[in-house]
Amino acid sequence: MSKSGSKRSSSPVADSEDTKCSKQAKEDTENAAFTGTKFSDEEGTTVYTDGACFFNGKHGQVAGVGVFWAIDDTDNASEVLPGAPSNHRAEIHAAVRAVQIAKTKKVKKLILYTDSQYLINGITKWIGGWKKREWKTSAGEPVKNKEDFEALDKEISEISIKWVYAKGKSGFEGCDQADKLAKKGAGLKDKDDKTEKLKATEAENKPKSNTE
Repeated sequence: MSKSGSKRSSSPVADSEDTKCSKQAKEDTENAAFTGTKFSDEEGTTVYTDGACFFNGKHGQVAGVGVFWAIDDTDNASEVLPGAPSNHRAEIHAAVRAVQIAKTKKVKKLILYTDSQYLINGITKWIGGWKKREWKTSAGEPVKNKEDFEALDKEISEISIKWVYAKGKSGFEGCDQADKLAKKGAGLKDKDDKTEKLKATEAENKPKSNTE
């Protein structure tokens, strides 16, 4: 199905929580880096997640989430991101959906691949400090995407997760599939909007009955 997680290295590059986390891992590092709960790959179930946001930060932006388990798996997910669209929110929510689906599959140990260092660092390194400071960063600023991280933190309390950072375009088939699902999910928002506009137009143009 995909390349295995045999490409191991040290933990993901630690970015400051106050940066926008747009930096990639150093070019000379391996493609995948593992962090979180320790267990063998054979013990865990692998899932790939991704978020996509078209026109990120601009007017008209739309976002979607993708969750990929395997080819033709009915649990693969391609959904519109609920709430305000942004790339970071889409990445977090994709992980939330993966964990939710994992629970329905009775998965106890999950190996979750993502290309978002922001997601991994936030949920494995920074969240402890955020909680102690009542959801403030080390600079005293409100934590962005607080509600999304809270939702993820709640979901993962009942499952063991090995977080895997896989740099974008790293060649992992599962990551590529998750990316396609996320982009498809973002496209669903535009389709839904057009459908609603069409329904509204049809309702406006519908002849009114001439009842007394």
